[in-house]
Amino acid sequence: MEKEKHNHAGHRERMKQRLLLSGFSGFSECEILEFVLYQVQPRIDTKQVAYRLLETFGSLQEVFKADYDSLMKVKGIGHTSAEYICHLWKLQSVYCNYNLESFCLRSVESRQVYFMKRLGNVRQDMMMMACLDDRMRVIECKEIPNSAHTIPETDLLEMIKMLIPVHCNQIVLAVKRSQGMTAFCQEEIQFTKRLREYFHPLKIKISDMILIVRGQVISFESDTRL
Repeated sequence: MEKEKHNHAGHRERMKQRLLLSGFSGFSECEILEFVLYQVQPRIDTKQVAYRLLETFGSLQEVFKADYDSLMKVKGIGHTSAEYICHLWKLQSVYCNYNLESFCLRSVESRQVYFMKRLGNVRQDMMMMACLDDRMRVIECKEIPNSAHTIPETDLLEMIKMLIPVHCNQIVLAVKRSQGMTAFCQEEIQFTKRLREYFHPLKIKISDMILIVRGQVISFESDTRL
């Protein structure tokens, strides 16, 4: 037993030294998960747990994208480990968002890339609003309250209040749907048109709406069916 503990300790120390020297370069997906689990399971061999996670979800990315309940079904994963993995994914999202500051949304392609990075891994339905300067660079991006339920519940007055302190003259909207058709529904089409009419007297232009559903990204401006 003591020899086994010594071997685990030696293995972990070697992995720490590799990480210090070259980061995760050269690490397999299983080894990365092993190292992650060290932080919350300091007294056991985490290799088998890492294998089971990869067998269950298929890849390192899918492990980190998994929700708490799904992680808890894997043998060897307890409450603390499941929470830790979920928190790491949220932290990654925060870091990615930092890199999106001042992103230019002049083209349809740039809008699709921007919102895919922002919302691609978000599990729940939501709507976001990117406030742009006159060069179409992002000043600020905000989640719109109540938009996770249905678009008609979205408070247009609340959106105005959100825009006032930002001093922008154009916005791009994005809707994330977890299910449904990979096309704008009639509700979303009417909402976008109504929003343009509502904001026009305020000299705020709705430049586009981006829809993200089941990994597909569609632009309102480039959708030839509208």
